[in-house]
Amino acid sequence: MILVRKIRIKLPVMEGNYKLNNFCSAKGIYKFSSLNPFRCFMVMSKEIFDKAYNYLLAAIAFCMPFGGRPLAALIALLFFTSLLEGNYKEKIASLRANRFVLLPAAFYVLYLIGMLYTSNVYYGLRDIETKFSLLILPVIFSYAIKKINFKKTGAAFLLGCFCSSMVCLFIAAYKLYANNEVAFYYMEFSYFLHPSYFAMYLNLALLFIIYILVYERSGQSFNRLTLLYSALVFFVFLILLLSSKAGMITSVALLTSF
Repeated sequence: MILVRKIRIKLPVMEGNYKLNNFCSAKGIYKFSSLNPFRCFMVMSKEIFDKAYNYLLAAIAFCMPFGGRPLAALIALLFFTSLLEGNYKEKIASLRANRFVLLPAAFYVLYLIGMLYTSNVYYGLRDIETKFSLLILPVIFSYAIKKINFKKTGAAFLLGCFCSSMVCLFIAAYKLYANNEVAFYYMEFSYFLHPSYFAMYLNLALLFIIYILVYERSGQSFNRLTLLYSALVFFVFLILLLSSKAGMITSVALLTSF
């Protein structure tokens, strides 16, 4: 009876060990036993955090052309995810090795100091909210760059630029239809962001598209190439509607450089 009782107790543990052993073997940990479950747990948690980084960065990339509080909330969530991950020694060492990433954070601190002297507090707070990414993203990129799937993040950013542009066009068309108001130009057209910021994001989208067309053209299908060229023309047209001089100069430089 004692022997049977022991077997009943040990069987679930053996089954659990077998499953974890299979998982750990797939991840390169071949000697799993009841003495080292912590090591296997660390591998599992690393996978979870790597996926969290990529999902959050894709969501941030999509929301960047929209701006506002959802973007700031996602960046804050990415920052707290980084804190929960741990590995603080490695992160501090990475920051020391790449001190240039602290320059954007220094600019953000200057913006915060400038809030003490501004008369338009509402606009200042919105500007700080818009530039919140300057404080967080460069620091996170410095030690998480190997974990990032740039193709998925870039695709999410292109989709966000397209969706934001379509919303702006729809609002401008509605104003023209309902109020006979022409809102296809500059501040009236850019609904979410200042025209200069929106043009900057669209130029970044142009850079992604041009990079794919120049360096990854051979691996693209005809339908995908048609979609990319259509998006290229569409974004250039939107930059003209935004009437940002810096945006137009940048787009001309991008189109003539490749």
